[in-house]
Amino acid sequence: MTKIKKQINKSESNKEISNVKIVYFIVILAIIGMFILIVSGTFESPSVSVSQSQSNTLNQNEHNHSNDGVDLNQLNRIKELESLTTNSNNLEYLEELGHLYNDSGFYEKAISTYKKYLTIRPNNSDIIVDMGVCYFNLKQYDQAKSVIAGALKLNPNHQIAKFNMGIINYSMDNIEEAKSWWQEVVNNNPNSEIGKKAKSLLESN
Repeated sequence: MTKIKKQINKSESNKEISNVKIVYFIVILAIIGMFILIVSGTFESPSVSVSQSQSNTLNQNEHNHSNDGVDLNQLNRIKELESLTTNSNNLEYLEELGHLYNDSGFYEKAISTYKKYLTIRPNNSDIIVDMGVCYFNLKQYDQAKSVIAGALKLNPNHQIAKFNMGIINYSMDNIEEAKSWWQEVVNNNPNSEIGKKAKSLLESN
């Protein structure tokens, strides 16, 4: 009887060990599964923060700022334009190069290129606004405000400049001032694309 009892206890012990192994195995599988999901991007939900969505909107000017990272074709074109503008003040090339730098996230280089452009054509309010966007993306909000205010002096009805002033002020926690700028955009043209965006921000804030 004693032997049988010991065998039963041993059997129960083996079952307990087996159960522990199963639990460990399940935990390991779960960890591996979580790792695979994270790496594959399943859990990467985009943060819908006001600043992120607004930053994207800031870049919607007369050229396409995708902000999707550096593109190989863009890099090749950048190198080509850098060569073309080394000893040249061709405004078309400078503008394109500045925009490509901006699109690719090379904001300091974009600013430098826009400044070179503006030494030749200082009254281009669109380029000034784009330069202000670069300062914004570098989180130099005071400088961004100053630059875009300069664009508004040249063109007081520049809708994107006004919208951007709202974005910058919002990022600086000047909420009421931001709303004031967005309201101006809506008042000027509520049915335009930028007017609708401004209205949406007013309604959500």
